[in-house]
Amino acid sequence: MSMLKCTKCGDEKLYVSTDFDGMDGNSERGEGSGFKTMIALNCPSCGCMYVVGRIKQSVDFSLDTKFNHFAYEGEESRKFTRKE
Repeated sequence: MSMLKCTKCGDEKLYVSTDFDGMDGNSERGEGSGFKTMIALNCPSCGCMYVVGRIKQSVDFSLDTKFNHFAYEGEESRKFTRKE
């Protein structure tokens, strides 16, 4: 699987961010839906932000442990241990 790259500068080290902005009107479900937190991929090199979608609460989002493509801001990569 190929990595996503920033379309502006080509950097492959995009990081994931969640940000409460209260703008549930921007969600597919519309105003009053409660989807007030956006999930985005951000480029640390040029500052571009690619909004992926919206969730109701930022604590509802977690990076996937199998497809470890992204990190949160300030982390180089994610190292996960699976709980069996």
